Amino acid sequence: MPQLFQSQPGQVVVVDIPDVNVAGLANLVVQTSGGYSTPLVRSNGLIITGLANAQQDNSQYRHSLDRKIYVYSFGSDIGDIQMHGYAFWQSCGNGVENAPSGIDSLIEFYNNYRVGNMTNSTSSTTGNQFSVQVQMSQQNITGFLYGMQMEVSNAETLLTSFVLHIKTMPSG
Repeated sequence: MPQLFQSQPGQVVVVDIPDVNVAGLANLVVQTSGGYSTPLVRSNGLIITGLANAQQDNSQYRHSLDRKIYVYSFGSDIGDIQMHGYAFWQSCGNGVENAPSGIDSLIEFYNNYRVGNMTNSTSSTTGNQFSVQVQMSQQNITGFLYGMQMEVSNAETLLTSFVLHIKTMPSG
């Protein structure tokens, strides 16, 4: 029986288990001029572990003295998605020479696709190279990557947790 985890802190190994579906896997897709590509989730050394999606409407409520409540609706508000995961300091390799680590892939992804790179002439209502789509089940939610947090979760193994923050476009 091979020993997978020997005493080598920070070492990352890929264990390929065919025909196993990962429950709840979300995908982060970046829109490019030639269609869609998936540079983040398919990267070596990154694991998506959670997804939080908050959507709400713009509304105002007024109470009257005659015990009536008036509701004013102003449509949908922008939403928030937080994508949680782990990134490794070393590359998983997969036989690829000089493959980037999970940390490198994550930082490069954020620097390339963050909304701060958008120019004033870019329309926020049409797709452009800075919009991202989060694919959850059969739903595609369009938004803009505006923040990232990284924290070394385990100093011995250099496992780093991360959160990507995405503002989403109102639906309907």
